[in-house]
This record gives sequence, structure tokens and C-alpha cells, in this order.
Amino acid sequence: MKKTSFKKTYYALVKRKNLGQIKTLLREQTEYEPEIIDNLQFKRENKLPYLFGQIESSARIGFGNYGVVDGNFVSLGALMPQWPGWFYLPLIFFRRAPNPKMQAFVEARKIKEHELDHLVYLLNYIDANPSYIERAKACNVSGCAFENLEKSIQFEIEKVFRMEAPTLAKDYRNGENTLALARDGVLYEVLAPTEERFVKYQVGQYLSGLLERYLKRFPEHKELIGELYRKEVEAQARTLFGEDPMEKIAYLLLELWASRNNPRRSTKHEIGDFD
Repeated sequence: MKKTSFKKTYYALVKRKNLGQIKTLLREQTEYEPEIIDNLQFKRENKLPYLFGQIESSARIGFGNYGVVDGNFVSLGALMPQWPGWFYLPLIFFRRAPNPKMQAFVEARKIKEHELDHLVYLLNYIDANPSYIERAKACNVSGCAFENLEKSIQFEIEKVFRMEAPTLAKDYRNGENTLALARDGVLYEVLAPTEERFVKYQVGQYLSGLLERYLKRFPEHKELIGELYRKEVEAQARTLFGEDPMEKIAYLLLELWASRNNPRRSTKHEIGDFD
């Protein structure tokens, strides 16, 4: 049987009538907790079908984040025999802030729009580049083997600039012009003066967080990770940050955190526990 395109397979798979079979597939092939799979819902937005779930714990959506497109590498088998081999099945999850004071600052609508933009990008990109699935399976930061470390860092940094940066620019144009900084039970809403600054601040934070994830995964290889990370940032970040991107990113993050003490650019909220 001739293999169909990724998007055609996704649209044929993600239908309300297939929800029960998809849940069975996820129970058999993923490590999601049973209640997460049980509560998955089929939704449709502007003709885009997707699978949506609510998560209470920060274990799957990290501290300070409340939405994610979570990709799963699954074998569809008899459910979609036209797609042999691994299939990349994205699920959208939202995490409600457990702290009632924090809930006022977590806008579910904006988070959903941001994650749906990621989903659209992924569907189009994988459709044009189906080898992405095998590459993502081998190189994602959560599951890569040490021997794939260099390829993994290249892959994950590429994702930040290919997927996050354009989505962040769209967020700004849709009215999202503040960044949330958390420290010692205080939330600071910092105003970004321009779209360019907003994107650079956010990308800088993504890259910083990504580096921390690699250091936690391979703590005995900190020096190597630092070298590979710097090399890849220097190669990929020049379009956005210009020459010497590592130094500029460090400066911008210092500038961002200093801005929290500027009453013209920052609003302070006593929140307590953020997670």
C-alpha cells in the first residue's frame, strides 16, 4: 500500500469517531497516566481537529508554563494501515494554575491560540519533511541518547527559531506584549517596548531553559554541553540577534530582569506559590 501524506493521515486519524481507539493506542504505547488518557477530548477549531487534555501537575508541563503541544511517537497499525512505521501524534495540554491568585494571569484563550499555531506549523512542516519524525524521535531533549547529544542540541535550537520565534511575533501582534517573571512569591508583568524586544526576550528565556534541561539530563558532561550549545547558538541565532548572539542574549536577559524594578515597565503582584 502506498504511504499517504502526513497531513492526510492526521486528518483521517483525528476524528471524534476514532477517539476511543486513539485512547487505546495511547494506553498501550505511551506512559501517560490513565486519567490523562481517559479525559482526552476531541475538539475542532477553524476546521482544525485536535486532541485536548487538562493536566493538574507540573510534571508534564514545566514550572511557569501552562500549555504544550506534546508529541508522541506511535505505531498506528490497523487503525491507519496507510501509514507504516512511526507516526507523530501531537496532543494539546493545558494546565490550570493551582494557586487561585495566579489563575487571573493565566489566559487560557491566548495559550490555546499559541499552541494551535504550533500545531498548524508542525502539521505543515512534517508534511513537507516527513524525516522530521525519525529525527525528533532520536534527538528530542527528553529522550535523546548521549551519542546523539550534538544532533539533539542542533535539533532543539533549530525548533526554537523555526517554530517559537514566528509564533511569539504573532502573539505580540495579537496584543500579548508583557512577559511574566516570577521570584520569591512575586509575579512581575514586564512590558516589552517593541515586537522585536518581546521576541528576543522570550527566545532568550527559551534558550536558557533548554540549556538547563540538557545540564540536568547529562550533569557529568556540563563542559561539553556548554561547548556544543554555544556553537549551535552562534550558528543559528545571528539572524535574530546579530553578531555575538550569546553575549547579546545574556545582556538581554539581564536587561529583562532589571526591568522588573522599573515602575514604568513593570507591575508587581504578590502571588505566593506559583506552581
